Amino acid sequence: MRSIRRPQLTARAALAPAALLALALSPAAAGAAPAVAGELRLTETPRQLAQGPDGAVWVALAGPTNELARIAPDGTVTEYDNPRLRSPVGIAAGPDGNLWLTQAAEVVRVSPADPTNGTAFPAPAIGTAQEIVAGPDGNLWTASLDNALRITPAGNVRQFLVSGMQARGIADVGDGTLAIADFGGARIVRLTTDGAATFVPTGGNPMDVAAGAGGQLAYTNPLATPQQLGRIAPGGGAVTTDVPQTDPFGIAYGADGAYWVANFAGDSVSRFTADGAVAPLPGLSAGAGPRWVAPGPGNTLWVALETARAVARITGVEPAPTGGGSGGGGKGGGGGGSGADTTAPRVTGVAVDLRRTARGSRGRLLLTLSERATTTIKVERRVAGRRAGGRCAAPRRARRGARRCVRWVSAAKPVRRRLGRGRHVVRLAGGRVLAPGRYRVAIAARDAAGNAMRTRTFAFRVVKLAR
Repeated sequence: MRSIRRPQLTARAALAPAALLALALSPAAAGAAPAVAGELRLTETPRQLAQGPDGAVWVALAGPTNELARIAPDGTVTEYDNPRLRSPVGIAAGPDGNLWLTQAAEVVRVSPADPTNGTAFPAPAIGTAQEIVAGPDGNLWTASLDNALRITPAGNVRQFLVSGMQARGIADVGDGTLAIADFGGARIVRLTTDGAATFVPTGGNPMDVAAGAGGQLAYTNPLATPQQLGRIAPGGGAVTTDVPQTDPFGIAYGADGAYWVANFAGDSVSRFTADGAVAPLPGLSAGAGPRWVAPGPGNTLWVALETARAVARITGVEPAPTGGGSGGGGKGGGGGGSGADTTAPRVTGVAVDLRRTARGSRGRLLLTLSERATTTIKVERRVAGRRAGGRCAAPRRARRGARRCVRWVSAAKPVRRRLGRGRHVVRLAGGRVLAPGRYRVAIAARDAAGNAMRTRTFAFRVVKLAR
């Protein structure tokens, strides 16, 4: 097991090494425009990437020497040889504080604290590995060929058949459902967490899909004629924008309220707004081959450069000023209208990062908020109960013969905080130690206009410290 650690940054050759380091690592000035802020070289071909629960950016590598890379906030690249990984493709931060990766016939769980080890779980339905995401139900989700797969934090895999599907990208929509780009079926699949599917026709061969504000979706369609980007409003059909000779591939939703697209043929990324406007962002090296894109810490974006074997960092992806801007820089409502705020906040990228102690675990909750909102976070513990008068009550002596049931009790005082748009880290249960057991965290948010999101719950487990 081997790791390679090095700070390495490159950009245009005209810049001296000291200038490159400052360019790539210095934070963007307030209000700065988006810009490519350097490229970090890798020894292997990058696949997909994601922000981890530790605040670093993690990259799945094709191997064979190294299969995983960590990029620290200061730009240090560390590559790892993990024997459990075999040319992984998808990567995501799970709700359990671990990294999850997809590869042929398996999903692999890796702790950010121990990247050279992991646990592989059989998933025979993964014929061709694709993206993996944290879903709305506290589980991981991926899709391959004609199956969507649900993976619990314990590694239990259940597959759901979607007849005729040839799955590619997958996204958590934010309304309790998932979206899958169906490359072979020329459609976007909307999937509930119990496996029920509906379809939105797109034409062509959609490759990747991302969820924006208010339940809007955007997707890439590189084999359409001409090549296209598409948008789908809740309950609506596909609306397309032509982007010929760019080969749009990966897509992600940025902190600025717009979608960002990796253009493999154009050696660029594009900003794609909620009303359909497209603006290319130059600055990548010639022949870099941008394939995938993902949001990172501090309102950044990270791009996997397949041909160059590198990762590029984009800074200045800042949220629009409150009450100002159009063209997708705000909440992504699609442009026009009276300007009234009718979109509820959206929470994505939820992960629980636990630190074990002798008495249990202290934890941090990581989440991304789509807009400024008052957020309420409750932690509840699963305990046994007995049925009493149509409810699940405490198991007292008088209820010994009643049917067993499961109830959830408060594990700590709810945390209520006013949070801005972007990525946040909140002390779980106010920083108190949680005893071993099963828990769930419930998250609710309400914005200044009174729009409230539906409460979302995510399960996690606290285990005993190994002796």
